[in-house]
Amino acid sequence: MAATAEEMLRELRFSRGEPDAVARQVLRHLDDTNWTEVMRALEMLASAGWTDAEVAFRGLVLARAEDWLAECKALPLVERLVATMTTLRVLGEPTPDVSDLVAKAEEALRKRRAN
Repeated sequence: MAATAEEMLRELRFSRGEPDAVARQVLRHLDDTNWTEVMRALEMLASAGWTDAEVAFRGLVLARAEDWLAECKALPLVERLVATMTTLRVLGEPTPDVSDLVAKAEEALRKRRAN
């Protein structure tokens, strides 16, 4: 059975000598049956600022753009937002300012909790 994105992340080994080796470790899992899990793992690492994961993720997004778009559309809202923002950032596209959206969401939560 292929590893999930979360399992791939839990298996990572970090080394002072090779601080940028995380993407290689994730890419070892890549085959035709689990590319979405590999992309999710790389996207999570890229969203956390791992530069080697950003490079690997960018390459896979460019290679499978339509498939990645379909995958993103199927994600829950918050995960979709993070994946979209990360994808735009690694592709060098401008990312929208979502601070207004965050403020509105926080206000909506406060109102719900007050009721």
